[in-house]
Amino acid sequence: MLTAAVYMALSGLFIELLVGLHERAASVAAQAPGVRPAAAASAAISVRPAVLRFAPMAATLIFVLTSLLGDARCTTHGAVNTSAKYHVLMREESVTGWVTVADEHERKLRLLRSGHSIIGGHWNSTRESIFGVFYYADAVRLVRGAPQANERALQIGLGIGVSARSLHEQGVRVDVVELDPAVYRAAVQFFALPTGLNAVHLRDARAFVDEAPAATYDYVVHDVFTGGSVPPALFSREAVAQLRRILRPRGVLAMNYVGVPSDTRVLAHVAATLRTAFKHVRLFGEFATTDDAGAPLGRAEQMDSVTNMMFFASARPIVFRKAPADSRSIRGTMLASMLHNEIALDGLPTAGVQPLTDAWNPLAQWQVATAAEHWRTMRRLFPDEYWLAY
Repeated sequence: MLTAAVYMALSGLFIELLVGLHERAASVAAQAPGVRPAAAASAAISVRPAVLRFAPMAATLIFVLTSLLGDARCTTHGAVNTSAKYHVLMREESVTGWVTVADEHERKLRLLRSGHSIIGGHWNSTRESIFGVFYYADAVRLVRGAPQANERALQIGLGIGVSARSLHEQGVRVDVVELDPAVYRAAVQFFALPTGLNAVHLRDARAFVDEAPAATYDYVVHDVFTGGSVPPALFSREAVAQLRRILRPRGVLAMNYVGVPSDTRVLAHVAATLRTAFKHVRLFGEFATTDDAGAPLGRAEQMDSVTNMMFFASARPIVFRKAPADSRSIRGTMLASMLHNEIALDGLPTAGVQPLTDAWNPLAQWQVATAAEHWRTMRRLFPDEYWLAY
């Protein structure tokens, strides 16, 4: 607050200086002996370009003062700051924007943010994910016929590493491909991502998948949602064909998609794209049971809300074994409830539906409304202070 007040005071002084210089010049011109009123006005106007010459210097000085005296949370690499509600553990400018890790005191949770998107978080007491849908991906190991030994998985898009860590702890050899090195560092340092994963590739996921050897993985967990949308290049027929190629014959793909379940146009096109490479596709949603005020939500309201949905795709029938009973953990609760949250794909429209391709992929345009609603949802879940100050 003090630095902001100093900055505002100095800015005001500079403006007053410029205005005062202009008025003084006009006054001197008007009082000059033998100068008529019209000539005085002309002289005052001619002084303005001279005054304006000082504007760039003043603006530069104000900018420097802002950097020196402004809030370090907005300018400092690797800042550690505390406020009444949040404690910032890391802040780093990287390839996807500002990557920030912050603890929220009131709800006792830790958040990983990239730009204007929260890409993961955990409860500090248990280190379980605040987004339960990420545990849906563990169901790849519950598909009947899936291997139970010497398994290997690929995680596309890391976040805080919920799926990568969970599969690793179950004995699966996990490879990760993540675009942003700062996200990986944050996951290791602040979210207990194991350093003993099979491999970590910090590069573009589409290029990695295109170059990966065939029949390498038993499972692929695909979660690249950020900023209210997904990258179309990872949701095209060509990308899906490569995912099928790098999976083994019994392999299973789990693909997270964030959208509105009642938006059947988008779901129909994504499902049609998956079916170009996988014979069997199923979809499950994570549905809120109450609204922001705590009132119960009906199914129709749930279907009209932005939510996480998980596609499962395989060349073999997708039949899940019953998840081990574990009602004490979020993971166990989510896996136990997943089958009750299936979104039927049989009733999706077929007229005008075609696979998304690298050449034709309108997902970016179709997701504009979803991105706006996602942003409003995030603003309801987390206060303005979090978005504006960090």
